[in-house]
Amino acid sequence: MDPTKHDSDFAPMVRALTTGISFLLGIGGQILLFTGPDRLNLGVLLSGVAVAIFLLSRLWNPPMWMSSAVKGWSFSRRALLVVIAVCLAVMTVMLAFSFDAFGRVNYLPILFLWIACAIIYFLAFGYGEWQFIQWREWIKANRWEVIGVITVTACAAIIRFYRLGTIPRVINGDEGVLGLMALETIRLPLANPYSLFENFGALYLQGMYYAMWVLGETPFALRLLPAIGGTLAIPAVYLFARRLFGAQTAFIAAILLSVSHIHIHFSRTVAVGYIQGTLLIPLEMYFFMSGIENKSLRRLALGGLILGFHFSVYLSAQIITAFLAVYIVIAFVLCRPLIQNAGRKLLAFWGGMLLIALPNITYAVLTPAEFLSRLNKDGTFQSGWMAVKMAESGKGTLQILIERVIHAFLSLIHYPALEFYGTSSPMIDAITGALFLFGVVYALWRARDHRYLLINGYFWATVVAVGVFSIPPEADSYRMLIAIPAVMILAAIGLQQLLIALSALAKNTRAVQISMMLLLLFPIVTLNLRIYFVDFAARCRYGNDERTRFASYLGTYLDTLGRETRVFLLRDELLFYGTHRSVDFLSGGLPVTNWPDSVNAIRGVANMAIVAVPNRADELRTWAIDHPGGKFQREYDCERLILLAYHIP
Repeated sequence: MDPTKHDSDFAPMVRALTTGISFLLGIGGQILLFTGPDRLNLGVLLSGVAVAIFLLSRLWNPPMWMSSAVKGWSFSRRALLVVIAVCLAVMTVMLAFSFDAFGRVNYLPILFLWIACAIIYFLAFGYGEWQFIQWREWIKANRWEVIGVITVTACAAIIRFYRLGTIPRVINGDEGVLGLMALETIRLPLANPYSLFENFGALYLQGMYYAMWVLGETPFALRLLPAIGGTLAIPAVYLFARRLFGAQTAFIAAILLSVSHIHIHFSRTVAVGYIQGTLLIPLEMYFFMSGIENKSLRRLALGGLILGFHFSVYLSAQIITAFLAVYIVIAFVLCRPLIQNAGRKLLAFWGGMLLIALPNITYAVLTPAEFLSRLNKDGTFQSGWMAVKMAESGKGTLQILIERVIHAFLSLIHYPALEFYGTSSPMIDAITGALFLFGVVYALWRARDHRYLLINGYFWATVVAVGVFSIPPEADSYRMLIAIPAVMILAAIGLQQLLIALSALAKNTRAVQISMMLLLLFPIVTLNLRIYFVDFAARCRYGNDERTRFASYLGTYLDTLGRETRVFLLRDELLFYGTHRSVDFLSGGLPVTNWPDSVNAIRGVANMAIVAVPNRADELRTWAIDHPGGKFQREYDCERLILLAYHIP
């Protein structure tokens, strides 16, 4: 504080403090009244205290002793806002679990507190740094670059939204489960936005619910958030790559990601939550690195807030949090001036992350079984997989883990991406794979540079985390998805270095580089679009098995029937109702009776439907001859009959 100021000069600050305290107390009191009748007395008391403090702050002049006390406090406007943000974060946690205890399902007041916490924390570090005029001038000076990024993003959006609800045609079992869980977010425990379902944040599931509330319970609405996240990942990767390696590398990386067949696919299906990491992680790292390089508290705070929000989406946030903590330690050794200059400014990043992730962290601590459910199921050690593998192979733990890390790496360029996909191709095409290997070697060679150290860490931390901590190996092809932005940036680095080397002797270096780049990018674009839309989507491979595909066709057909229709399924040993929750999501929960016996035992009545699996279709056709008046419905899966239905109105 300024020692030249008199005590009376601090009266406005006293009023601001007391008014802010009264507002926080008032919110707390009202939410206590909202939670239930058992908290009436406490809610009234807290609200009364809030009103009294508010009136005192507005109508009375602060006594001299309060002004003297404030004068003696060594805090700034920033510290005051951070304290308010901390108070809001603590209130969010306390009231969220209070709502749980009283069975409340409308968490909007708490979400508003949480959002207010983020805004106030950001304002604590963003005050006085706004330079909109400079931004306007920068955009004007770089308008062609901006137009280029917008064009690439628009093309990526077209690719990801084209027939989103029908390509892939089927909804697989996990998509159906997530759709049903999204519809359950109007009830506890998922009404609590900080709860979890198999490490999917309930807030993310609630976003799916509102998409379906607006657009209907359709495959398009279910897949909307992944398509949005996959599209926005393009400019996010551009920002991150541009910060590290310049506009040319960033533009190449954005193009490669926009046409990546693996990224296109998982932008068009909701089964895998890692797709949102391809948007959030580059943003987190962009603000993290630009904040360090510019010594900008505003950027660091924003990066931390995005990382904290990431905890409400999926478990990929945990991997990146651990990596960034390790990166700071390694960078302190290899790039010490960078970290030393950042110093305590990094606290703005970690503070923002902790405040916004606090409700999720608290939920994980209070409900460890739910938090660890995925790890217990798919963890290398927790699931017992390691012990079984050691017994079967006779290999040691270290050898098995090294093989797992190698498998995770090779899933990018060698093993087919079958899990939750169904293509015979690896995650990246052969041309991009070659460029990626060039980029990996070049980045490792320059790892003492903090930029290359960051992109190396991003990629290799993911490879090690997937290889060491998760099973089965077949799932590597979709878990490595969170490293795809790093892969495309490394491929862009490889391409750029290749262009520099091959054009060194040319007279017009720039023209030669552009021509060669286009010659390489054209087959990459063509190959990836063919892999997805022709070799995969047109060949009915999604779902990996007949059960998954049959369940989706069955659910789609049931959705065309009335809610009172009685449905029988002529089942066999492979295909029957109950194997996949996708049927219930698509049909709206229409009951189905599995019928293993002869169809002749079913008496034909009005308002009924009989569905036959392929090898019982002839049985249904014969039955229909004796029960006229109905209508056949045939469903084909790539010209192969997968379902025959007979509906009697």
